[in-house]
Amino acid sequence: TERPTAEQPGTQVRKPAKHAPQATIHARPSEQTAVAPATPTPSARITTVPQAGSFAANKGRLTFPTIGRLVGRFGETDVVGLAAKGITVQTRPNAPVVAAHDGTVIYAGPFRGYGRIIIIEHGQGFLTLLAGLGRVDVQTGQGLLAGEPVGTMKNAETIGDVKSRHLYIELRQDGAPVDPLAWLSTQRDTAIQ
Repeated sequence: TERPTAEQPGTQVRKPAKHAPQATIHARPSEQTAVAPATPTPSARITTVPQAGSFAANKGRLTFPTIGRLVGRFGETDVVGLAAKGITVQTRPNAPVVAAHDGTVIYAGPFRGYGRIIIIEHGQGFLTLLAGLGRVDVQTGQGLLAGEPVGTMKNAETIGDVKSRHLYIELRQDGAPVDPLAWLSTQRDTAIQ
């Protein structure tokens, strides 16, 4: 059967009531035809537009956590033969470290051989992990705003002790590591070289 349209003469289309599971279309006063509401086909895709302040909406504009020189890239093979799941930035001694985006601290403290780390949950399945800090100034459960200080880098014990000033930055989306450089802004004098 052909579905009536508003252009057909003598056809009235009545909007369904909010509680009604189906709409009724009147072709003539004596005839009533029930029409089921449109349902999406399995191939129909629903796309979600990220909210303006959301993590996903700020891709490429997130605050860079520190100022320094990029010395390790996402996916590069390390000395053990494993692909890096984040990036490494060489900083100056005692450099401040800030939150890349609004979020909640879900861990702050020492972790295995990584020194002091901070894990921040940003919502929408996004987490940032910051490792190699000399001092942590936040605590678990604390809410943060983008750019808010979370700690500082180590003070190099000796002039040649560059390793103690490396901030490791990892970004995870739904548990999988993603390249932080695709998300972070380089507008904060990060001096990436």
